[in-house]
Amino acid sequence: MNLAIFDLDHTLISCDTEVCWIDFLHRRALLDDDFLQRRDALFDQYADGSVDADEFVRFQLSSLTPFKRRDLEALYPEFLQTFILPAVYPQALELVDKHRRQSDRLLLLSASNEFLIRPIAAEFGISHIIGVIPEEDGNGGFSGNVCGTASFREGKITRLHQWLAQHGRTLNDFGQCWFYSDSVNDLPLLHQVNRPVAVNPDPKLAATATAQGWPVLHFAHAAPQKAV
Repeated sequence: MNLAIFDLDHTLISCDTEVCWIDFLHRRALLDDDFLQRRDALFDQYADGSVDADEFVRFQLSSLTPFKRRDLEALYPEFLQTFILPAVYPQALELVDKHRRQSDRLLLLSASNEFLIRPIAAEFGISHIIGVIPEEDGNGGFSGNVCGTASFREGKITRLHQWLAQHGRTLNDFGQCWFYSDSVNDLPLLHQVNRPVAVNPDPKLAATATAQGWPVLHFAHAAPQKAV
């Protein structure tokens, strides 16, 4: 049995789910300009690998806290149709399908939160997901806190091993384990698997992939990346 793990943002889709979600809420006048400015500053730090992990994850979850879950669920189909589906890489669909035909186990492992990524995983036919788990507040909304370990940087390794243990497996049970990612932030897990693959890598990941001799995939950009 083999395992194929996929990052989501800029790997399977040509945008960042959390960035698009905030843009979507802003266009609906549900988040203000200041929220966008704080997001942009943090994501600039994320892109070069310097962002504080706890601050980054908590800010992402803060886009959920002003609302009831049922209200966000009502908005989600529009978000999926206008922001996410146009950004799906056709080559990513083919890649996932190739692993499915090989009977590999498929796992989506993302630093975005599970509320946002679960429906996207379903579009790829991926039933197993790991993302940041937003804590619910008991009143139909979200508290802004993280349940357990955030699936970010080394946290992806922790969450992966937890997921494997829940299924009675370890990484050693898989003959081959692929991890596809675009980001330098995923280097900890890329070094853990025996089939690391860089997809549209950022400059720091590209340099590491070249030095290590890892395969590099370049997917054509889906357009438009954002709703118009």
